[in-house]
Amino acid sequence: MYVIKDGRLIEHDLPDYGEISVVVLGGKVDRLETTNKRKI
Repeated sequence: MYVIKDGRLIEHDLPDYGEISVVVLGGKVDRLETTNKRKI
């Protein structure tokens, strides 16, 4: 996944499983939050 922030292209590796949320503040990406839950 690629995010453009302040004119920079930032690459982020996504996990193989779980959830990822993109938090946007003021119309711009602020942070990515990941949740990894395992079913055993």
